[in-house]
Amino acid sequence: MNVDPAATAGRPDAVADELAIRSLAAAYTDALNRADFDDIGRVYDDAAEFAMMDRPVVTGRGEILDVLRRTLARYQLVMQLVHSGVVRLDGDRACARWQITEFQVLVDGSRRFIAGRYEDDLVRRPGGWQFARRTFTARYVGDPDLTDEVRPDLPARFPLWPADPSEETR
Repeated sequence: MNVDPAATAGRPDAVADELAIRSLAAAYTDALNRADFDDIGRVYDDAAEFAMMDRPVVTGRGEILDVLRRTLARYQLVMQLVHSGVVRLDGDRACARWQITEFQVLVDGSRRFIAGRYEDDLVRRPGGWQFARRTFTARYVGDPDLTDEVRPDLPARFPLWPADPSEETR
């Protein structure tokens, strides 16, 4: 989304919406790092979908939490960091993309580093923005010294810039 004041003239809610979505992404990462499943559950819509790398898509908040509980049980430490992000608003729906790095210490003491991205579809509910779909794609999963193979990048789920420049103020 373009946050140039000219692009958001007459739409002060656009800046507030983008900030709320950025805060939602940060809240998820914070909750994940603390393994706080109550807080993780709050960021997902009831019927949300979650896809992680090559695993099957999981549907529903409860199923997503079950997958994350089983996943996090394999680690002593997960320290996920959310980096740059882009947000595209469309009324009560939005899409966003975030670059992620993650440091992991598995239960057996081995260490792993991940670099990838989340691509999100979001929906505004009466209580605020929530993830309707969250997709994680990893470009690197391996030794923290970055000696393992880099995975090919998959196409982004949405373009960075709209094909029609008149859509840029949406």
